[in-house]
Order: sequence, then structure tokens, then C-alpha cells
Amino acid sequence: MTTGFSGIGAGVDFTGLIDAAVEAEKATISGLQTRKTDANRKASVLGDLITKLKALDLKVKALDTPAELFGTSSESSTTPTVKQALSGDESKLVASATSSASVGSYTIRALNLSAAQVNRSRTFSSSDGEIGSSGSFGITVGDSERVDISFDFSESLEDVAASINASDARVHAAVAYDGSSYQLVVTGEPGEENAISFDTLAGPDMEFGLNEVQAAQDARFLVDGVEYRSSSNTATEAIEGVTFHLLEASGSDVNLTVAETAAASTEEDGASTSTETALSRVDEVVSAYNDVIKALQTQLTDDSTGNRGKLFGDLTLQSLQRGLGGVIGSGYGHEGGNVSMGTFGITINRDGSLTLDSTKFSNAVDSDSAGLEAFIYGDNGEGGITGGLSELIDRFTQSTTGILSSRQSLLKDEANRFDEQIERVEDRATQLGDRLRKQFAALDRLMVNLNSQTTYIAALFNA
Repeated sequence: MTTGFSGIGAGVDFTGLIDAAVEAEKATISGLQTRKTDANRKASVLGDLITKLKALDLKVKALDTPAELFGTSSESSTTPTVKQALSGDESKLVASATSSASVGSYTIRALNLSAAQVNRSRTFSSSDGEIGSSGSFGITVGDSERVDISFDFSESLEDVAASINASDARVHAAVAYDGSSYQLVVTGEPGEENAISFDTLAGPDMEFGLNEVQAAQDARFLVDGVEYRSSSNTATEAIEGVTFHLLEASGSDVNLTVAETAAASTEEDGASTSTETALSRVDEVVSAYNDVIKALQTQLTDDSTGNRGKLFGDLTLQSLQRGLGGVIGSGYGHEGGNVSMGTFGITINRDGSLTLDSTKFSNAVDSDSAGLEAFIYGDNGEGGITGGLSELIDRFTQSTTGILSSRQSLLKDEANRFDEQIERVEDRATQLGDRLRKQFAALDRLMVNLNSQTTYIAALFNA
């Protein structure tokens, strides 16, 4: 219980003095709360972006076989049935099947998801200030050739990250801030075959001190008790004709059922239901893609009133934006030439979003459905926009090791540290208030005694 007093003996408002001292001690709290709010808002922005990217990934994975894309069996137009793979828990696993899959039920358990190697540098006081030394180092990913990166003393951490991202090294670099210092973070591709090694080539002893904080890891899972491994979270060989994507390693079993259902028919006016299905599926991908682009644009550009997003100018978001555009805008081989999004009536707008012309799309698919498969799945069913988008999204959103996920975790930790600092300041202010009250109370009692003695002595002289 706090006791207030007004300094009767000394004639001084001690309560006001104490309150002023306590408030002065708390002066830093406002700044800490502002920084905490900023960290939480940035973490929220990244969380929203991760959610949108995962929603896009689900739409992409929903058409990762021709049977799913067209709603029919891709083997023959006369096949009356189509195989479907049904997951018992789509929060943990999604799957698709081709006509070669056998009807049946399987039990799948994800032991762990694949992970990309992550390395962090020593801490720096600034992201855009001079690093203060020159040199070079090599980056080797798996059995790929080493890529050399040079840096100059006048360059900043952001400059070094940009140099790495512009190189041929199969890694992504970003600058992370933990609330007090900056680090260079280098993230590789998922799977043990993509382990990263660094070599000092010239200059002082590895100025960046890139220490491994997350090892590259393969996905491990059981299918009916038999263990399999995969460098990615997508399994294509464990069950013939079935592709499934691991989304969570809970250690619990998920039932996967392969069933045979009737294939879509042809409408009376001659328009293929399969073309309409493909149009609907692609339109869903375009819509989900545009949601991601809109979220990125909100952060990376000024609005009509000149306001900027919380992550304006962020190198990581710019890298993601370029990566998405690169996958969507690429051409894919088909019959000696290339097919691209323009072939199927998909155009890119000035803000990076996509527009799908349904008429052009339908005409293109009706005349060459194999061309759409080449665009969606790439040469021989490997790559295409589905493979490219899924790989890119995994790198940025994978739990704990994804580029955006790890950064969001850092921001949440930063906000928690600000909470701890605020609590310590409040404790110090409370202790100061208690200490001052005791000291001023003692002083007040002393002044009362002195006043009494003064009155007594004055009375003696006046007697």
C-alpha cells in the first residue's frame, strides 16, 4: 500500500517530488512501447503475408496433376473414371493421384519436415553503415561449384546481402534486426543435399562469422510403417501414381485414400467441361497470386497519401516479389518452342498483379491442352509454375526455417524483449518510489522533532 503525505514537518510537498522522480524514471517506457508496437506490427504484416503465400500454395498444389487440372483422366479421353487421393487431415497432408495409382488406403506419418540450412553472421551495429573491412568468401551448395562473393570495407550489410542474391549461389541472403543489432542471414534450399559451406578466400578471418543455426534436413516420413526420405516436403515415389505434400510433422498418423470416381463429361454445346475446370482452377491460382502481390505492394510502395508500409524498402520482400514474377513470367518448352502465361491469355499488370482473359484461355486450351500442361508442369512434368511456385513458397514460409517465418519469429522475440525491458523499468521506478517515500518520511519526522525543539527553546527565552 502506497502512503501519501505532504511534508507537514518540512513544509514541502514530498508526494509531488516523489511522483515526479518516479515519472522521470519511467520516461523510457514510452519509447520502448513504441518500438514494441512497431515490432508487433511488422510481425503481423509478415504473418499475413505468410498466410497468403500458403493459401496460394494450396491452390497450386490443388492442380499438380493433369487429372486435377482438367478434372478428367489425362491418360485417355475415353477413360470413364479418374483417380482421386483423399487426405484424412488436409492441415497435415494434401495429395493427388494419377490413373496409375492403385485404389486403396495408406497410413502416413510425417516424422519431420525438410529444412533449409540457415547461417547467421556476427552482430553489426548498422545495416547500412560500412562493414569496415575488405575480402571475399566462397559459398558452396551441395555438390555445386563454389560461388565467390567479394566485399569492400565501404560496403554495408545490405550491400553484401544484395551481392549474394545477385550471384548464382542457390541461397538467399537478408539482414535481420533483433532489436539491438543486425545480422546477415543466409538461407539455403531444403534438403541435406543442399547443405552450405563457406570458405574464406581473402582478407581477414571471415569478417562475417557465418555460423550455422539450422542444419539442412531431409523430410522423413512413414508409409504403412516403411520409412522414406525426401529433400523436399513433396513425395512422388513412395506410392505409385500418388503425389503428396507434407504440411506438418505432428508425429500422428494421417489416412490417405485413393478412390476411383466418374470423370467429367462433355456439355451439349461442345464446350469441354475439362477446359472449364482448368479455367476455374487457374483462375483460383491467379486470384491467390494477386492477393500476395497486393500485400507486397502495400508494403513496398507509397499509397495515394504518401504513406508507406511498415516494411517499405525491405530487401527480403523485394526478393520475394522478384522471385514470384520470375516464376510466373518464365517460358516453358513445348514442341520445339515455348509457352508462357501470354499464350493462355494471362497478362501482368503494372503493379505486378495478373489478369486472366477467359476467352483467350479457353481457345488456347481447346486447341492445345498439352501446351497448358507444359506451362503448368514444365518439361516432362518437372518444374513449370507449380514446381517453381511451391519451391519458392516453401523457402519463404517453412516453419522455423523459412525466410519470412524465421524473421517473424525474430520480431516476436524482439517484442517480448521490449516487454521485459518495460517490466524492469517499472520495477526500478516502483523501488525508487518506495525508497524515496521511506527517506522523505524519515526526514519529515526529523523536521517535526526539530520544529518542536525550536518552539520549546523559543518559549524558554520568552519566559
